Amino acid sequence: MIFSRAADFGYGNTRLRARRTAILRADDYQQLIDLDLDELLDLLQRRSAISETAPDSGNSLQQLHMLIQHDLGSALEDMRSFYRGRARELVDVLLSRYDLANMITILRAGARPDLAPDHPLQAVIPVGWLRPPVASQILRSDGLAGVVELMARALPDRDQARALHNSFEQYQRTKDLAALERAVIGDHTKRSLSRLGRSDRSSRTLIRFLQQQADQDNLLVTLRLRDAILSGADDTPPPAETLLPGGAISQKSFDKIRHEPDAAAVVTWLGTRYGHPLRTPLQRWVSDGDLLELQRTLDRNTIASTIRLFVSGDPLAIDIPLAYAAEKQLEAQELRLLGEAAARGIPRDVVNSELSLSMGSS
Repeated sequence: MIFSRAADFGYGNTRLRARRTAILRADDYQQLIDLDLDELLDLLQRRSAISETAPDSGNSLQQLHMLIQHDLGSALEDMRSFYRGRARELVDVLLSRYDLANMITILRAGARPDLAPDHPLQAVIPVGWLRPPVASQILRSDGLAGVVELMARALPDRDQARALHNSFEQYQRTKDLAALERAVIGDHTKRSLSRLGRSDRSSRTLIRFLQQQADQDNLLVTLRLRDAILSGADDTPPPAETLLPGGAISQKSFDKIRHEPDAAAVVTWLGTRYGHPLRTPLQRWVSDGDLLELQRTLDRNTIASTIRLFVSGDPLAIDIPLAYAAEKQLEAQELRLLGEAAARGIPRDVVNSELSLSMGSS
């Protein structure tokens, strides 16, 4: 369904701006950085409005991770509840990416029979239809085939369930888990784009956001294939389908990048056609060839630019939910980092540098 009604974001955006004042800031992290794990857990339990319902099993680090996930999920579901009508439908499209992330997490776990069922639940964000209770039931099934069957039954969208079954039939022939994930992601992206249309600013903003995610993922895949070719693996043909649909950068462009031996030429060519957002992060990659660092930089820049929509975006459009979701996601990321650092005794200066990276400073 393509939305056709006017979207009223006024009330919900006002609520989100008020909620934003409770999100942790850089100074807050500096106060938390010296806490040990139990102190950090105690503080977050007292701070969280959902601490009474958060899981209390497992060790302190597991409890911390689950509490952070529950806090993030609660905040995002509250955000959803602030909107009605078309605005609610657009926010639903935005939040459906957490459904997708949860699906991928559970599919990967289903392909790993050595994993305890409770282990992947720490990565499930309680947003949308695939929350921990449903995920837990699915994970108790027998292998990936059982996971797919129960997931398809639980999916609210019957067409999406059929697409999952079809993708899994292909997986049974190829045993290519990456291709299965790509098919699931591609199907979700196509459905999201088909629901949006291009009739108003908020829809176009969401489309650009989805396109940027696809472009960045496709760029990283293409650069990895390029590295393989340069290392002498060009006699092995790449998979027939490696790219996700829905991006703004064409298949032809990525084919050119994959076979371009000069890294500087890749940057110049991309920068000329697609502008500053890609050119700047790629400059460092030219000098060090570090694709993991490039991925971190692209992710960091995406979060930072999305949060800036609080200031630069339309105050009466989808920009504010986008910014709020990004800032809550960043908060969860920072808190997980602090918890891991406290559990492992990571030095303060190292933690500070990682906090700075994830907060978008260079």
